[in-house]
Amino acid sequence: MQTIFGNLAEQGATRAQANFAQIKATSEEITAALCDACTTNSQRAADYRTKVIEISHANTTSTLEFFSQLVDARSFADLVDLSTAHSREILETASAQNRELWDLAQRVATETAEPIKQSLNRVLRSAA
Repeated sequence: MQTIFGNLAEQGATRAQANFAQIKATSEEITAALCDACTTNSQRAADYRTKVIEISHANTTSTLEFFSQLVDARSFADLVDLSTAHSREILETASAQNRELWDLAQRVATETAEPIKQSLNRVLRSAA
């Protein structure tokens, strides 16, 4: 009896050690994937912030140029023409800027999630 229980205990301990090693390896893989995702997220978020600053600079420059043109206007008709043209330009520019920001935001989400997704897929495949 002792031999049977001893063998079962030894097999259980061996299996537990193997499971522990697998859990540890999986944990390390997921941790590495999360670190990669955080690094990627940080880089892409910096790209996004830089783009927002560039857009703000472009919009400020455009507004200052518009004010400069208003000062040089000679008549009410000139003011109306300048305002209309500037409004149209602002709408077109804002649309393009929003597209750029949307594309960057999608890239941030995709590139951040991809390492996590791949790692989890590998872990789930190896666990199955």
